[in-house]
Amino acid sequence: MAVAAGLLARFWLAARLPLGDDELYYRLWARHLAWSYPDHPPMIAAVVALSTRLFGDGPLGIRGLCVALATLVPLAVYGAGRALFGEAAARRAAWAVLLLPAFAVGGAFAFPDTLLAVFWALAIWCGWRALRDGGAWWVAAGAAVGGALLSKLTGFALVLGIVGAWLTARPRTRDAWLPVGAALAAALFLPVVVWNLRHHWMLVQVTLGREPWIGTGTWVERVALFAGGQVAYYGVMAPALVAAAVVAARRAQQARWRYLAWASLPLFLVMSASAVFGRTKPHWPGPAYLAAALALGGLEEAWTGRWVRWLRVAVGATAAVAVAMTLAGLSPWGVATVGRGIGDWDRAAAVVARHAAALPGPVVVLADSYQAASHLAYRLEPRLPVIGVERAFLLWHRPEMWVGRRAVAVEEPGGTPLDLERRCVAPRRLDEIALGPGRVAVVWACEALRLP
Repeated sequence: MAVAAGLLARFWLAARLPLGDDELYYRLWARHLAWSYPDHPPMIAAVVALSTRLFGDGPLGIRGLCVALATLVPLAVYGAGRALFGEAAARRAAWAVLLLPAFAVGGAFAFPDTLLAVFWALAIWCGWRALRDGGAWWVAAGAAVGGALLSKLTGFALVLGIVGAWLTARPRTRDAWLPVGAALAAALFLPVVVWNLRHHWMLVQVTLGREPWIGTGTWVERVALFAGGQVAYYGVMAPALVAAAVVAARRAQQARWRYLAWASLPLFLVMSASAVFGRTKPHWPGPAYLAAALALGGLEEAWTGRWVRWLRVAVGATAAVAVAMTLAGLSPWGVATVGRGIGDWDRAAAVVARHAAALPGPVVVLADSYQAASHLAYRLEPRLPVIGVERAFLLWHRPEMWVGRRAVAVEEPGGTPLDLERRCVAPRRLDEIALGPGRVAVVWACEALRLP
């Protein structure tokens, strides 16, 4: 019942909230399917492509399949909990995952993190059954690990966890299914490797070359912001979940606890170390909380001993935050607030279309960022082609395709500088568009594109 209620709430959120920058960027990926992209592996593009084919090109159509797949997360955690500890622990772990805001609300959007969580949860369940029982469970685990790797590069922490748990468990190397599962995971990810070999390891370069999420302040301030983000994304339960992962490591002499420590702590540690340099976003450790929820569910003494009151308060407060965020997102105020944060791209598209219609001949729209290009493409294509000057747009639209074409250029402060003197013949300022508080985009006309 709780899973069904969560699914309905997320579908409602998905239908009401305006589409964000990244979601519209992934929509464009879905129209240019490939085995990798500069930002992520291809799973989100494939899922959005199928979702729009099934449900249309609106907010629910783009998000619908991700929302449905997110339902598997608490179910897989429940299955893993039963295999590890039994029925009561499985219910506690599944409830914990259902209540965490990052999963309860975040599952309403078309993000790679949603799909990573799905495959991570399935891999934890199948991985434990493979370690315990062997056989065809290794194939299921390999498929889940491959799905995680196709969702986000963070999936490599899952590989480390399962391999570490296997190596420290005095493995049975004679299980013929184990190499089959390993080969399946490798085969699923191999096309991503081949694509990147052909594109100068673009995914790796972009991932390692990202600007720090927090570029200012001391390392103490950066770590404090990261820790605060954990509470914002995972509720007041976050400290209890991290503590449960630490307890799992302390009980590592038992196979099930050792497995949960391997499935959670490596990712927690890597993300925490990266936070010192401001390079970790608060939601990136998300999959580790799935294994931590299993550990917390299995700690019988935490639910019956001296910590039970504090734990109940933490669970109640986390549930309250998740419910409040859901209700806020469903309210007219919440929808309007999200819309203001994204920007008035409907108006921007109308202004750009008006100026494009006034120019003679075929016209292309040039944007200074993938965010602006994605919003304009959603509203203007196929009437007007939209190109960007960064990321995947440079793969889809070769510069030589547009040389000599008239263009309307949109430049927003904070985006990638268009350098119109170099890219355009006779650039001419046309208009300004107020996208939101403190956000003004400038519209230019280009007599002909150079696009060096």
